[in-house]
Amino acid sequence: EDFTIHHQMSEFPYIIDYKYSGFRWGPSVSFRFQQNFLAAARYNLLFHESSLTLPSSSEHYLQLSGGVLLPGRWTVLLFLEYYWNHVRFTTDKFTDSLIIPFDTENRIEIKLEKPLYRGWNFFTRMGYFRDVLLLESIMSRGWQFTVGLEFSN
Repeated sequence: EDFTIHHQMSEFPYIIDYKYSGFRWGPSVSFRFQQNFLAAARYNLLFHESSLTLPSSSEHYLQLSGGVLLPGRWTVLLFLEYYWNHVRFTTDKFTDSLIIPFDTENRIEIKLEKPLYRGWNFFTRMGYFRDVLLLESIMSRGWQFTVGLEFSN
């Protein structure tokens, strides 16, 4: 991906006008198996090359999922997303201009669902999430639990 970012910011009494361009590139590998159970995996590696980042800058994104049918038409699904970065900057200025294409939230979830009637499913889902913002020392994390009805047509 070839990109150019034009960034303007106002820091009284100055207006800063900054423009940089670069490349993001890298492989993506995926796997899917479906027979008595479902298993899937995807891995993305993305290198950053620009005047804002050092040559060794990279991002990694791993997604794993699996599922199995149980007696009584129940389905159990497991989902894992893991993101980590090794983005290094040439300066600490203008780092809010960096594009991060992936969701940076790490999470693991398990979902139990059962079809009810013509497109309606009952489900319960529980999981843990953790998100560390790239440029801040702020972290959000916690447990989620959801019970609901889902309609798909």
